Amino acid sequence: MLTKIIGAVAISMIAYSAYTKMDGGPAKTSLSGSALVVENQRYKFDYALAGPSSLGGVLIATGRQRGVSQGGVEMALHYFDESSAAEFVRTQQPGHCSAEFYNAHALHKLLIPATPAAKESLAKLSFSDHADTSSWRRFTLNGRCISHANAMTIEGEPVTASTNLFENCTTIAVTGIDVQDKPIEAFIRN
Repeated sequence: MLTKIIGAVAISMIAYSAYTKMDGGPAKTSLSGSALVVENQRYKFDYALAGPSSLGGVLIATGRQRGVSQGGVEMALHYFDESSAAEFVRTQQPGHCSAEFYNAHALHKLLIPATPAAKESLAKLSFSDHADTSSWRRFTLNGRCISHANAMTIEGEPVTASTNLFENCTTIAVTGIDVQDKPIEAFIRN
Protein backbone atom coordinates (compact mmCIF):
# COMPACT_ATOMS: atom_id res chain seq x y z
CA MET A 1 0.00 0.00 0.00
CA LEU A 2 2.78 2.43 0.95
CA THR A 3 4.54 1.65 -2.34
CA LYS A 4 1.39 2.59 -4.29
CA ILE A 5 1.09 5.88 -2.39
CA ILE A 6 4.77 6.76 -2.96
CA GLY A 7 4.40 5.83 -6.64
CA ALA A 8 1.30 8.02 -7.02
CA VAL A 9 3.07 10.95 -5.34
CA ALA A 10 6.12 10.52 -7.60
CA ILE A 11 3.96 10.39 -10.74
CA SER A 12 2.06 13.49 -9.59
CA MET A 13 5.32 15.38 -8.99
CA ILE A 14 6.67 14.41 -12.43
CA ALA A 15 3.42 15.45 -14.12
CA TYR A 16 3.40 18.78 -12.24
CA SER A 17 7.02 19.41 -13.17
CA ALA A 18 6.30 18.73 -16.85
CA TYR A 19 3.21 20.97 -16.74
CA THR A 20 5.15 23.78 -15.04
CA LYS A 21 7.86 23.67 -17.72
CA MET A 22 5.26 23.61 -20.50
CA ASP A 23 3.27 26.45 -18.93
CA GLY A 24 6.31 28.50 -17.92
CA GLY A 25 5.83 28.31 -14.16
CA PRO A 26 3.90 30.54 -11.78
CA ALA A 27 2.82 33.96 -12.93
CA LYS A 28 4.01 37.26 -11.55
CA THR A 29 1.59 40.17 -11.78
CA SER A 30 2.54 43.83 -11.43
CA LEU A 31 0.14 46.76 -11.38
CA SER A 32 1.71 50.14 -11.99
CA GLY A 33 -0.15 53.31 -12.96
CA SER A 34 -2.23 52.51 -16.01
CA ALA A 35 -0.51 49.21 -16.83
CA LEU A 36 -0.88 45.61 -15.70
CA VAL A 37 1.80 43.06 -16.60
CA VAL A 38 1.23 39.32 -16.18
CA GLU A 39 4.24 37.15 -16.96
CA ASN A 40 6.25 34.04 -16.31
CA GLN A 41 9.15 32.35 -18.11
CA ARG A 42 7.03 31.62 -21.19
CA TYR A 43 4.32 34.30 -21.38
CA LYS A 44 4.18 38.07 -21.03
CA PHE A 45 1.05 40.19 -21.29
CA ASP A 46 1.33 43.97 -20.94
CA TYR A 47 -2.13 45.53 -20.67
CA ALA A 48 -3.30 49.16 -20.73
CA LEU A 49 -5.91 49.95 -18.09
CA ALA A 50 -8.82 52.34 -18.12
CA GLY A 51 -9.88 54.24 -15.01
CA PRO A 52 -11.37 52.61 -11.93
CA SER A 53 -14.50 50.57 -12.46
CA SER A 54 -17.04 48.96 -10.19
CA LEU A 55 -19.85 46.58 -10.96
CA GLY A 56 -22.26 44.50 -9.01
CA GLY A 57 -25.25 42.28 -9.33
CA VAL A 58 -26.21 38.70 -8.63
CA LEU A 59 -23.35 36.19 -8.93
CA ILE A 60 -24.74 33.05 -10.53
CA ALA A 61 -21.64 31.08 -11.55
CA THR A 62 -17.87 31.16 -11.82
CA GLY A 63 -15.51 29.19 -14.01
CA ARG A 64 -11.83 28.58 -13.40
CA GLN A 65 -9.50 29.55 -16.22
CA ARG A 66 -5.87 28.59 -16.82
CA GLY A 67 -4.26 31.83 -15.66
CA VAL A 68 -1.11 32.99 -17.38
CA SER A 69 -1.55 30.76 -20.46
CA GLN A 70 -4.89 32.51 -21.01
CA GLY A 71 -3.55 36.03 -20.73
CA GLY A 72 -3.62 35.96 -16.94
CA VAL A 73 -7.37 35.28 -16.75
CA GLU A 74 -8.04 33.16 -13.68
CA MET A 75 -11.82 33.27 -13.58
CA ALA A 76 -14.87 33.78 -15.72
CA LEU A 77 -17.64 35.50 -13.77
CA HIS A 78 -21.28 34.97 -14.80
CA TYR A 79 -23.91 37.24 -13.29
CA PHE A 80 -27.22 39.02 -13.65
CA ASP A 81 -27.51 42.78 -13.38
CA GLU A 82 -30.36 44.17 -11.31
CA SER A 83 -32.84 44.33 -14.20
CA SER A 84 -32.22 40.70 -15.20
CA ALA A 85 -32.47 39.59 -11.57
CA ALA A 86 -35.82 41.41 -11.28
CA GLU A 87 -36.97 39.79 -14.54
CA PHE A 88 -36.05 36.39 -13.12
CA VAL A 89 -38.13 37.05 -9.98
CA ARG A 90 -41.11 38.17 -12.12
CA THR A 91 -41.04 35.34 -14.66
CA GLN A 92 -39.24 32.28 -13.27
CA GLN A 93 -39.79 29.81 -10.46
CA PRO A 94 -37.24 30.08 -7.63
CA GLY A 95 -34.92 27.10 -7.27
CA HIS A 96 -33.94 26.59 -10.91
CA CYS A 97 -32.65 28.79 -13.74
CA SER A 98 -33.36 27.45 -17.20
CA ALA A 99 -30.63 27.48 -19.83
CA GLU A 100 -32.92 29.62 -21.99
CA PHE A 101 -33.19 32.37 -19.36
CA TYR A 102 -29.48 32.13 -18.52
CA ASN A 103 -28.46 32.42 -22.18
CA ALA A 104 -30.75 35.41 -22.73
CA HIS A 105 -29.81 37.40 -19.61
CA ALA A 106 -26.45 36.37 -18.12
CA LEU A 107 -23.53 38.79 -18.34
CA HIS A 108 -19.92 37.61 -18.38
CA LYS A 109 -16.55 39.05 -17.36
CA LEU A 110 -13.03 37.66 -17.53
CA LEU A 111 -11.08 38.38 -14.35
CA ILE A 112 -7.34 38.89 -13.91
CA PRO A 113 -6.32 39.41 -10.28
CA ALA A 114 -4.25 42.61 -10.08
CA THR A 115 -3.12 42.16 -6.48
CA PRO A 116 -2.23 39.21 -4.22
CA ALA A 117 -5.36 39.92 -2.12
CA ALA A 118 -7.57 39.82 -5.24
CA LYS A 119 -5.93 36.55 -6.31
CA GLU A 120 -6.68 35.05 -2.90
CA SER A 121 -10.30 36.25 -3.00
CA LEU A 122 -10.87 34.81 -6.47
CA ALA A 123 -9.30 31.49 -5.46
CA LYS A 124 -11.94 31.15 -2.71
CA LEU A 125 -14.92 31.68 -5.04
CA SER A 126 -16.68 28.65 -6.45
CA PHE A 127 -20.19 28.98 -7.82
CA SER A 128 -20.34 26.29 -10.47
CA ASP A 129 -24.05 25.64 -10.91
CA HIS A 130 -26.02 28.55 -12.34
CA ALA A 131 -29.18 26.45 -12.31
CA ASP A 132 -29.25 26.18 -8.48
CA THR A 133 -30.61 29.62 -7.61
CA SER A 134 -30.17 29.06 -3.86
CA SER A 135 -26.41 29.47 -4.35
CA TRP A 136 -26.73 32.91 -5.95
CA ARG A 137 -25.25 35.83 -3.99
CA ARG A 138 -25.04 39.59 -4.39
CA PHE A 139 -21.55 40.81 -5.20
CA THR A 140 -19.53 43.93 -5.91
CA LEU A 141 -16.33 43.91 -7.89
CA ASN A 142 -13.74 46.68 -8.09
CA GLY A 143 -10.97 46.95 -10.60
CA ARG A 144 -9.96 48.50 -13.88
CA CYS A 145 -11.12 47.57 -17.34
CA ILE A 146 -8.40 46.41 -19.67
CA SER A 147 -8.65 48.71 -22.68
CA HIS A 148 -6.10 46.99 -24.91
CA ALA A 149 -2.89 45.01 -24.95
CA ASN A 150 0.29 47.07 -25.29
CA ALA A 151 2.25 43.91 -26.05
CA MET A 152 1.81 40.16 -25.74
CA THR A 153 4.50 37.53 -26.24
CA ILE A 154 4.80 33.78 -25.96
CA GLU A 155 8.37 32.54 -25.73
CA GLY A 156 9.53 35.98 -26.82
CA GLU A 157 7.44 35.98 -30.02
CA PRO A 158 4.71 38.62 -30.44
CA VAL A 159 1.11 37.39 -30.52
CA THR A 160 -2.25 39.12 -30.87
CA ALA A 161 -5.57 38.61 -29.16
CA SER A 162 -9.08 39.09 -30.37
CA THR A 163 -10.07 42.71 -29.76
CA ASN A 164 -13.44 41.65 -28.34
CA LEU A 165 -11.58 40.63 -25.17
CA PHE A 166 -11.19 44.34 -24.46
CA GLU A 167 -14.55 45.72 -25.66
CA ASN A 168 -17.21 46.79 -23.14
CA CYS A 169 -14.93 46.00 -20.21
CA THR A 170 -15.02 42.26 -20.95
CA THR A 171 -11.68 41.71 -19.21
CA ILE A 172 -11.08 43.31 -15.83
CA ALA A 173 -7.96 43.68 -13.68
CA VAL A 174 -9.57 42.93 -10.31
CA THR A 175 -8.46 44.81 -7.21
CA GLY A 176 -11.24 43.54 -4.94
CA ILE A 177 -14.40 41.46 -4.85
CA ASP A 178 -16.98 41.17 -2.11
CA VAL A 179 -19.60 38.40 -2.15
CA GLN A 180 -22.39 38.28 0.42
CA ASP A 181 -22.38 35.25 2.69
CA LYS A 182 -26.11 34.64 2.65
CA PRO A 183 -28.29 33.55 -0.25
CA ILE A 184 -30.82 35.97 -1.68
CA GLU A 185 -34.29 35.13 -0.31
CA ALA A 186 -36.07 35.83 -3.62
CA PHE A 187 -34.17 33.01 -5.34
CA ILE A 188 -34.72 30.29 -2.74
CA ARG A 189 -37.49 27.80 -3.38
CA ASN A 190 -40.08 27.95 -0.60
